[in-house]
Amino acid sequence: MRLVKRFARALGLALSAGALAVVATWLWLYATVATASEMAAFKRGDIIFQTSGSGQSLAILMASKSPFTHMGIIDVEADG
Repeated sequence: MRLVKRFARALGLALSAGALAVVATWLWLYATVATASEMAAFKRGDIIFQTSGSGQSLAILMASKSPFTHMGIIDVEADG
């Protein structure tokens, strides 16, 4: 019984730490969002890195320790 209580306590601490990491990641995501006026004008061929707020992105953030989960290349059409 004592072992079960220790395991339950350790599991509770691990879940609390995991929840704290998730909350910290979400707070970081929303604190680092740039507005359109803060971004420079993009040109064709520019490479951009971004992070979305999806569950998959959160998993990528936690696994990779990178602030970015996606990248793209700008392609400006003739009409802008």
